[in-house]
Amino acid sequence: MAVPIRARRLPIARTKTHQPARANVRSTRHKLPNRRPNLRLVPRPRVAANAAVLLVGLVVALMLATVVLHTRLAERQLQIDQLEDSVTEARERFDVLRSQRAELRSPNRLEGAAAELGMQQAPPAEFLPVDPYTLADVLASAGSGDGQAEDESTTADPLDQIRRVKQASDGTP
Repeated sequence: MAVPIRARRLPIARTKTHQPARANVRSTRHKLPNRRPNLRLVPRPRVAANAAVLLVGLVVALMLATVVLHTRLAERQLQIDQLEDSVTEARERFDVLRSQRAELRSPNRLEGAAAELGMQQAPPAEFLPVDPYTLADVLASAGSGDGQAEDESTTADPLDQIRRVKQASDGTP
């Protein structure tokens, strides 16, 4: 238990002479080191000032971040503008090339170029109908066209061959 400093009594030294106790106590007080702690007032922390400095620092940091962000956006926009310009130029060149291609492929120009080379127009082509049995004979003599082995087509029933030929000529599987 802590005793207050004033209530604490110092031990009285006994000497051979009988002096009053008070005088003895006074003399020892001057000789003993000061036991009272060195107390002094410490200024209160300046919360408002610290908060203001922190707030100003935060605002400056945000402003710098805004400047950096704005600069990056401007750089990106410049890149986008350059890409859009190159795309526009490529589209214009594509349109020019497409019109040149259309001129080169026009039937009138092709006809004139063919006439210069001595070419003539071909007579109209006619398609003749083929009898399915004739087609079956040709397929049987030439081998099957569907990738089957030669021995399978010769040993198969002739009616199956005719059915396959009819399916091939009708376009049904």
